[in-house]
This record gives sequence, structure tokens and C-alpha cells, in this order.
Amino acid sequence: MTALPQPPPEADLIRARREALFISMRQAALGAGVSPTAWAEVESGRKKPAPGVTVAKRGTPKILSQMALFLRISPGEMRDRGRGDVADYMDKILTAVNDAPQLSDRQKLKLASRIRRDASDE
Repeated sequence: MTALPQPPPEADLIRARREALFISMRQAALGAGVSPTAWAEVESGRKKPAPGVTVAKRGTPKILSQMALFLRISPGEMRDRGRGDVADYMDKILTAVNDAPQLSDRQKLKLASRIRRDASDE
């Protein structure tokens, strides 16, 4: 029997934070603007592209940024898990919010803590 792929460190962080916040996987996915299927694949570190076939799955910087920001995971925490690419993506999002002159400080704080699906692809 073939061993199943293990979740990467960032997936363990996401699962642990979600569980600590007592949020279901579905609730978290909806709140972050990610499909429940994508959330489950990232959190488990596995994807089933066909019946009986399981492959390793790592989240993209965009998806992981949405998940992390929703769960209030910092860029530094993602960097500590070996995902500097995700931390850099998150930093760009947070910098864009902080540099927006039309937003009040209160709006900037609120957006920075609640950015979800508006992260654009590079």
C-alpha cells in the first residue's frame, strides 16, 4: 500500500489556527473566498484527481494568502513554514492597502485584517 502524502507545514498551521478559532472548514472557505474543495485539498495536502489516485497538493500563493489573512496568520508565520512566496504575496497585499490614500486608518486596518478574494493574480 502506498503511503498518502503528508500535509506541508503551512497546511498544518492553517488547520491548527482554524480549529483554534472553532471554525468549520466550510465556514473558513466561504469566509476566505475559497471553494470548500480547494480549502480541503490545501489543508490535507492531498488532491484526488481520479478515483484511486491521490497526489500531493500545495496551495498557490494567492489561495494561501486568502486563507492566511482570513485566519489572521501573519506573513512571518508563513515564512517560518517555508513559504516565503506566500509571505511576499501577503506583504504586497498589505502594502497596497496601507498605501491607499483614499482610505482612512480605520478602513486600512479593517481591510488588512479581512482581505479575502480581492487579491489579484500577478
